[in-house]
Amino acid sequence: MKTPDTNLSMKSLFAFDPSRRSSAKHDSYIMMKKKFAFLEFHVGIDHDYTGSVNNEEFFKNPVMVKTDRFLEKELRDIMKLGRKRPYTPVVNTAGCNKNCWFCYAYPILKKEDYDNCKTISLLPEELTNCFVDKLHSLKTRVRPKDRFFSKLRITGGEPLFSTEDTLVGSEGKNHSYETIGYWLKFFELLDPQINKLVGEDAIFLSVPKRYSDDIPFPTFLCTNDNRIEIRFDTNGFLFSDPKEGIHFADKFIGGIYNLLEKEKLNNLLIKIDYSLKGAHPLEAYWSQKERLPVDESRITDFRIEEHPQYLGLKNIFDLMQKYNQKDLEFSKCFGITVEPGINNVERNFMYYEGSLKWPILEKKLQEKFGAAFELSSVDNKMEVRGKINTHLKRGVAVKIISGGQEFVCLPTYSKSKKRELLARSKGVVKIYIPWMGGSKQNATSNC
Repeated sequence: MKTPDTNLSMKSLFAFDPSRRSSAKHDSYIMMKKKFAFLEFHVGIDHDYTGSVNNEEFFKNPVMVKTDRFLEKELRDIMKLGRKRPYTPVVNTAGCNKNCWFCYAYPILKKEDYDNCKTISLLPEELTNCFVDKLHSLKTRVRPKDRFFSKLRITGGEPLFSTEDTLVGSEGKNHSYETIGYWLKFFELLDPQINKLVGEDAIFLSVPKRYSDDIPFPTFLCTNDNRIEIRFDTNGFLFSDPKEGIHFADKFIGGIYNLLEKEKLNNLLIKIDYSLKGAHPLEAYWSQKERLPVDESRITDFRIEEHPQYLGLKNIFDLMQKYNQKDLEFSKCFGITVEPGINNVERNFMYYEGSLKWPILEKKLQEKFGAAFELSSVDNKMEVRGKINTHLKRGVAVKIISGGQEFVCLPTYSKSKKRELLARSKGVVKIYIPWMGGSKQNATSNC
């Protein structure tokens, strides 16, 4: 399908009511368009109940509705959910400052891939209207109607990162600073709309409690002061920059504080989800295809300061303390969860069976941030069985042990040879991915 011209489509799709426009028309951030992307595997519920949406639906509204698999154990325990999952409206940003080989959004990381995965550029007010229109449509567009909504979600590539290709209309050189301004404007515009939707009975709010099938639809979970959570995903590498990281963090967190001070943040809780890319510094570098190969013998004790994402966490926690001391209300509209961004599953290992020792990292972080610090209970298991072809396409070498046999499949092999090798992986299988043993020269050059 041919991608429609973004400028033409925006004129036809967003005929704005002047009352919905921001009064700050002079604000430079409101003139910037952020790029969002269509990801086929992120749209399983919305619009088309056969399991997908077509691209025309995406260009009408890139905010999709998905089941929320990022639920804390505490929340599940409170609500007695069992296997039931709530919904969440989600939008995927394009572009990232890293290229982790296991990234689910890898089709939208590079400029040359944008057209293949379909993208659309939106002003902050246009994105606000997309969320509002999606929330308005819930009563008639989503099934089954007995499920609640957990949060709104901003994800995809790194949402805080931009280039001139992903932040259209930017005249500055520091696109990441300008991107932060874009999101602050979005928060400011969306916040009053939540209160308006509640007043119109378009959505209902409830604090978490034991789940019941008779709750009105659509009900959103909220905090005790009726705030809806925005889960804002980040890898934190911008905040971890040795020179600029504290300034990036303060522009974002300080900007949220300023919205609170100006009484422009009354209905939203902005919650950073900080995704760690490895429990050991070498694992974090390895996740980005750097400093390979990873040798098990090199995974020894380490100082927490050596982890490439630690400084970003420290900057965030220092700023949270600073602004909480200024106004205790700040803790009601800003928070953070720190999440193991990837984990092993049974018989599927990153590169050896003892990899990703998150309790060790958690203990080191507790020594810095206090005993109350905990990693999120959300478990991002790396399901590689059945997805080996995808990882080979991303440049991963795979070692497979099946039925006592051991063999390696390299990404440089022909399609026929890959099929031949993978056909041998029957029954109980151990998968080491990426594999760095044996001929390290061959494996390293292709991973």
